[in-house]
Amino acid sequence: MQTHTSRKIKCCRGDRFMRSFHWLLLCLLLVGAVSLLTPQTTEAQNSCPALVQSALDQMGENCGSLGRNNACYGFTRVDSTFAENTPVDFFSQPSDRAALAQIETLTTTPLDLDLDQWGIAVMNLLANVPGALPGQSVVFMLMGNTEVSNMVEPANTLPEVEPVDVTTLAETRLFSGPAANTSTVATLPAETLLQAEGMTEAGDWLRVYDSAAGLGWMPVEAVDSVGELDDLPAVSADMQAPMQAFQVSTAFNDLLCNEAPSLLAIQSPENMKVDLMANGVHINLGSLIMLRTLPPGDVLQIITIEGDVLLDPGTAFETNLLPGFATQRCLTDDNVVGEDCPWSTPVSLTEEELIFAQTVLLAFQQFNLENGASTVVEGQEITLINTDTCPAGATVRHTVRTGDTLFGLGLQYNTSVSALIFNNDLDGTTIVPGQELTVICGAQGPTSLPSLGAPPVFVNDAPPLPTEPVIDCNGLAATSPLDGLSYGANTFYWNAPNTPVDTYRVTVSGESGSATFTTDGSNLNLTAELIYDNVGTGYNFSWMVEALVDGNVVCNTPSFNILRESPPPFGGNNPGSDPGPSVTEVPDECEPICEGEYCYYPCEDGETNF
Repeated sequence: MQTHTSRKIKCCRGDRFMRSFHWLLLCLLLVGAVSLLTPQTTEAQNSCPALVQSALDQMGENCGSLGRNNACYGFTRVDSTFAENTPVDFFSQPSDRAALAQIETLTTTPLDLDLDQWGIAVMNLLANVPGALPGQSVVFMLMGNTEVSNMVEPANTLPEVEPVDVTTLAETRLFSGPAANTSTVATLPAETLLQAEGMTEAGDWLRVYDSAAGLGWMPVEAVDSVGELDDLPAVSADMQAPMQAFQVSTAFNDLLCNEAPSLLAIQSPENMKVDLMANGVHINLGSLIMLRTLPPGDVLQIITIEGDVLLDPGTAFETNLLPGFATQRCLTDDNVVGEDCPWSTPVSLTEEELIFAQTVLLAFQQFNLENGASTVVEGQEITLINTDTCPAGATVRHTVRTGDTLFGLGLQYNTSVSALIFNNDLDGTTIVPGQELTVICGAQGPTSLPSLGAPPVFVNDAPPLPTEPVIDCNGLAATSPLDGLSYGANTFYWNAPNTPVDTYRVTVSGESGSATFTTDGSNLNLTAELIYDNVGTGYNFSWMVEALVDGNVVCNTPSFNILRESPPPFGGNNPGSDPGPSVTEVPDECEPICEGEYCYYPCEDGETNF
């Protein structure tokens, strides 16, 4: 096996820093430092964090200087369909570009270590960003097993145009639509300079941009133009830029590692809010967000990483989603939000979602770096560990420095974020300068520390002592059910890790309860009753598998989100519980009392649940 020589890489200050939500990261994630890692061993080349970082590096290079209303093939593999026939090699390899107006769908592929694939595509949208603002746009980034479809019809696509300068003749109202009965955006004084971007078919209203008030509409007779208004395209209030309305869906195959998620990330221009329509949801965005669909594919989840997000403003479903929180809403068969369910109460991010957010931040750092917006911390140095000093299975102690992240440390020590969290009992991905971390070199999944009957010897202090073999968690994966749970008996299946274990434990968590079920390490399935008595009420559940040795958890799968079906009809018998008397056996004077999904009869002989 070849070795890495230790080297230090110093980063320089970039033009500006990326915004980040205060509780997720204490300081900025690194770009330049980790991007210069070039693994020399086959083992390192096939590791998940190394492939992800390589994909992000190449995406940044491939998609540099991406123009507005264009898409870029960031990293292998990206599939696409177009509105018209195209040449066989059109948009078929990394760095290829295509106009958004040509694209019907973009689909990126999930992580495949054997094929060195983790699909990334980037789209630079105008959305409702004024064309008069050069360089400002909305960035879509597709990762993993994700598909985005353009829902803006060609006839309803807002054309790109060179704005025409106009000046108000007198104090004039800026309207929200091309009619005098629409709301007033602002009242502008005489001689205000505006940029006109379009005119109604009738030629009586202009779509204009004001640097202070933003986009709006103004009567043609209210302005004096310094250019030819007749050159402006005909526009209407319901026109949208390509991909401003879209549908997203993500597949829910097992993740090989949390650093390589399947999702759509969207970043608006700095200090500007834009409006998008995602699966029928009106998103007012001034931030960085993630979108994905949850198993079995009929739930849309939105996560705010930074900034402000308002969902469905001005409706009964209006929800303000703060940074570091997630919410979800059901989808219909047409893949749009349904009217029969609101947004769920926002909840803080899980450990898995925090890792997703780190990958997204790293991705946008690399993209912004190649587009003139570097986010590297000044003076930051990274040491690439010599594998003679840190052989696989050895335990080392790392003191956190300014700019360190778990993702970067995973690359540095050829380990994973989940293993670092597990071995240090961290609540999330936030680490602070001066903090001491225990690292098992080469650990690619959650592992327990070697048990020697004495404190571990760290390679920073002395040569490593012989240790017990590290548990190899590769292979452990939940396999079924992935598309929904039954009310009552369910059989859970999983694949075994590469190292034998003593016991498996399945944990099922719901909205109002959770339960654990165990089986011998020789079994790869178990059957459990999921009824009110043990996992509570509701429909949203998750389940995970833990592998134990000597009573200690040594490996675990990610928590898998899934829906449970409704209980039996009113008056029926719940599997696994006492059916009680039928409705016809209850005296007429004993009326049922229902509390949510529970009903009982307050009769003299006690309460009978059904």
